[in-house]
Amino acid sequence: MISRLPEHQKAVLIALLFLFIGLGVWFMPSKHPEGYLRASQAEEIAKDLEAQIEEVKSGLNPEQQVEAQRLELQWLQSKGQERPLFSDSLIRFWGQINPAVAAIFAKKKAEETGVEADLLDAAQRFLTVVSVMTEEDKSWAAVEAAGLFREVLNQSPELLEARRGLGTAIVEGAGAPMEGIGMLTKILEEYPNDVETILRLGQFSVLSSQFPKAIERFKMVLNIDSGRTEVHFLLG
Repeated sequence: MISRLPEHQKAVLIALLFLFIGLGVWFMPSKHPEGYLRASQAEEIAKDLEAQIEEVKSGLNPEQQVEAQRLELQWLQSKGQERPLFSDSLIRFWGQINPAVAAIFAKKKAEETGVEADLLDAAQRFLTVVSVMTEEDKSWAAVEAAGLFREVLNQSPELLEARRGLGTAIVEGAGAPMEGIGMLTKILEEYPNDVETILRLGQFSVLSSQFPKAIERFKMVLNIDSGRTEVHFLLG
């Protein structure tokens, strides 16, 4: 039918056809799973961070550069039972210089071993560096931590440390904050004297300017464990 039309009309119809197809694709509902965009962003930042590791290396003094290269080469060439040992040496080295880089190598080790303790260590490392990163990288670290904590929970669904860590990571940027708060609150319902969970809820109350609630939480900690002297600073 289009072939019978004058050339200028064909061009107009074809242009309109492509326009409608383009609009259809634009408005088509996304079929990406929940959290896809956040995970995709985390992947892009992780790739960028890999490149930044090289920049970090270039900022080391000559002795550190040589040691970093030596340890990484040993790790890359290692096999079998020796490999986790060389991973540990690399992680310890970077842990003293750049905790974010140490977390990346800890994740690499955990992905290779699949051992619960290694997954938990990597998750905690990412969670620890959240507080010292920029807003963009903070989200990346929180998502990395949450993913690793979920892997731990796949192996041990009731592991308190992993449940607490996942809730904290979600609040810190790996999801809807109230979802994470709900997870921590549920833990507290099951374990009313869990000091670490109470502390985290207290700190999040401070960040959201709920100071009376924060004071209540910090006093609860001191009633359970008066030896937590750092809570006096938080309370003040």
